[in-house]
Amino acid sequence: MSELKNKTIKGIFWSGAFSIINQGLALFFSIIIARLLSPSDYGMTAMLTIFTTIATVLQESGYVMVLTNKEEVTHKEYCTVFWFNVIISFIVYLILFHFAPFIATFYNRPELLPLSRYVFLGFFISSFGIVQNAYLFKHIKVKEKGIINITSLTVSGIVGIIMAIKGFSFWGLATQGLLNTLISTIAVWFYSPFRPSLQFDGIFLKSTISDGIRFAIPNIFSVISNNIYSVILGKLYTPTNLGIYSQGNKFNVFGYSFILGILRNVTQPVLVQVKSNSVQFLVVFRKLYRFTLYISFPVMIGMSFISFELISFLLTDKWLDSAFIMKILSVSGFFIIISTLNTYALTSLNKTRIYMWLGIINSIINLVVATIASLGGIISLAFATVLSNLFILIMTFIIINRICHYQLKNILYDTIPVLLIGLLSIFITHFITINIEEVFIRLIAKLLFTLILYITFSSLLKINTFYEIKEIIRKKFHFKI
Repeated sequence: MSELKNKTIKGIFWSGAFSIINQGLALFFSIIIARLLSPSDYGMTAMLTIFTTIATVLQESGYVMVLTNKEEVTHKEYCTVFWFNVIISFIVYLILFHFAPFIATFYNRPELLPLSRYVFLGFFISSFGIVQNAYLFKHIKVKEKGIINITSLTVSGIVGIIMAIKGFSFWGLATQGLLNTLISTIAVWFYSPFRPSLQFDGIFLKSTISDGIRFAIPNIFSVISNNIYSVILGKLYTPTNLGIYSQGNKFNVFGYSFILGILRNVTQPVLVQVKSNSVQFLVVFRKLYRFTLYISFPVMIGMSFISFELISFLLTDKWLDSAFIMKILSVSGFFIIISTLNTYALTSLNKTRIYMWLGIINSIINLVVATIASLGGIISLAFATVLSNLFILIMTFIIINRICHYQLKNILYDTIPVLLIGLLSIFITHFITINIEEVFIRLIAKLLFTLILYITFSSLLKINTFYEIKEIIRKKFHFKI
């Protein structure tokens, strides 16, 4: 247990550090490029998002999760998944290549024909690094993955800025994404010891295909439901409307990706190691839940609180319509983080059938709600997204309660103190900063006062997670705080 705790602390520290750096870099490059490009340029690439993400899910086919949950994986099994992914990716790319004319016709945008074929190359290239990534993930190689992400983000971001300056518009965005994938795929071979050989275990593939499908199917539904707005808004409205919604959602994604970036590299590998002991599993899961809640609430609700100041200062007022979208969706992002943590618990327990049906049901709810709400415009779509993700969060808690015996009274005991100090911090800060007219000063004041109050209330109310985080920092840097 002591060794697991140390590995968890180390993983959380490196995940947190690299998640901050990665999201910071991504945000930095995104801000510069957004200042150079128009909402319409972002709308063009956003129209293709649903196709690339579905292709990525088909590419992995759930086998990354299969490898992670398997206690011992042989070299032959790694090779099997590697070649399977490469073959599937090549087939899917050929299908999408020939499907490109229909995409251009659907949106009535001829320029999408060459753009889509160019963008779709990315997921085929990434197929050569999926198993290497799975190896690093399984062995909690957080530091190595962090270095890979920083390298690929930096190089591709610089190229994206140069192309935006040179007037390549949406082609610059497409190249930035493609280059990011290429560099990370090359780099992951350097850090992973796995090297594929001409081996293939058909028996392993056949015996695990049911689990692979159970992981893949809900992911496909999730991708469709989470990106259906790009199809509907792109078809019914203009690329500008889609670009505004996508930019507001991008900040929301930055926020919850930061938190999930910490959790993704640690949570499932750690929970897999304690899944045979139900009591220990619940203890570890509750700690992870409290940690997730403690950092996600101020990040996501705080982003909602500063949305107008942040968009105005970073992207200029031409993107100000995105601020209200960001304010609404950041609340939804908070719900997504917690429900995702709950699904990590299910997958670590090999509850693949439950995970599959939960994903399908959740996605259908999101899909129906988003389709109906989007007819009323981007604001109604944003509000509907919040409500559907709240409903999904409640569903995941009901399932976690039944499977892990995480009772409602314990959930409330772990949740209410953090929500109270978070809301109180924001409430007080609002009245302190309400009369500050300068946007930048108001932004900084909101950030500082909210953080100071959150830490102060955490100390006064003796929030356990606060002291655990202090202990992690103290041990890592060897100083008193």
